[in-house]
Amino acid sequence: MKFGLDRLHYIPVGGIHVHYLLWLKKALAVIQSLPDRIDFAHHLTYGSLQFGSPLYKLECPFIFGPVGGGQRTNTIFYPLMSVKARIFERIRNGVSSLFYRTNPFFKGTIRNASLIYCTNEETRAVVRRHLDPRRHGKIKMMLDTSLDARFLTDHVVRSGADPIVRSEAGEVVRLRSGEVVRSGGVPRCEILWVGRLLPRKGVEILLNTVKYMKGENFHLTMVGDGPLRGKALSFIKENGLEGQVSFTGYVDHRKILEYYRAADLLLFLSYRDSTGLQIMEAFSQGVPVISFDQFGASLLINEEVGVKIPLEDDLNCLQARIADSIRDLIHDPERTKTMGRKAMDYARRFSWEYRMETILQDSKPFLINVKPFIHANADLRLERV
Repeated sequence: MKFGLDRLHYIPVGGIHVHYLLWLKKALAVIQSLPDRIDFAHHLTYGSLQFGSPLYKLECPFIFGPVGGGQRTNTIFYPLMSVKARIFERIRNGVSSLFYRTNPFFKGTIRNASLIYCTNEETRAVVRRHLDPRRHGKIKMMLDTSLDARFLTDHVVRSGADPIVRSEAGEVVRLRSGEVVRSGGVPRCEILWVGRLLPRKGVEILLNTVKYMKGENFHLTMVGDGPLRGKALSFIKENGLEGQVSFTGYVDHRKILEYYRAADLLLFLSYRDSTGLQIMEAFSQGVPVISFDQFGASLLINEEVGVKIPLEDDLNCLQARIADSIRDLIHDPERTKTMGRKAMDYARRFSWEYRMETILQDSKPFLINVKPFIHANADLRLERV
């Protein structure tokens, strides 16, 4: 872009929004310059409702989504967050509200999209507020991510094989049909957390939970890195949790399967997340999940494969409910194993093929006369955008 505007996307608040809107305008200009008539369009990314899409100007059937963006961090978590993080959340909420009122791409998309996929109920509620009730039928629910073949084709670990995995510290972990047994012969519940160490990922409430349950028969492995790394490590040391919490830092995605396979339980405690790919990944490896009952997790998790924790008005009560949910599974390993087996079967519906088939079926009513065609220079044209 001219005048160095490409650098705007490095500014997390405001800059990235302006950069993306400018990119959308440029993308539309490139599409409109194509010599071929556009019969159908599908806007996939960014997956944020408030940005909308300029594709409605093509005057052809088009799908928008799956998109999130309607989710907001519940204020019950604010006491756990830094002042900077709380300010960021308030600015984000303000920018979203402003875009809903003033962004022509959002208004045009809501009015003209043939189909709008929302990733969570909170986002669907926003769409419904801005759409004529007579047209609510074009809103459908769809998660915004799926699993690749690595997670759906290799189920050796929990199907009876007896491989050995070695932790970062060199400790031998032996997996037998989903049960974790230490080389010393003492079973304990292996809990996993995966994600970037960002304020909205729930790092604070995760570590507070471990402190609350200090000394109980479990071990937590935290996989990931980010701005809150120093704070997390300091908390672990100050509260004497070194023996109960392992911190791996960044792990290459090709190795992440080893950590899921060594786990009995995944904690997904994000304050704000559209869906949560980690939940799908855990399910695919036979690992049940504990999460808050909000956003995409509400759609992904049912009582057969995990635990959804309703948000309380009191933070202490919420903290206690998380701990109680973990204890229930620690003290009932058979239930945990049963949930894990069901989770593995359940995960098979999260393939990209399943997702594409759903989109094709939903699109049939307005694609009857459209013939599939991919422009020979499609990749080059996208690169020039």
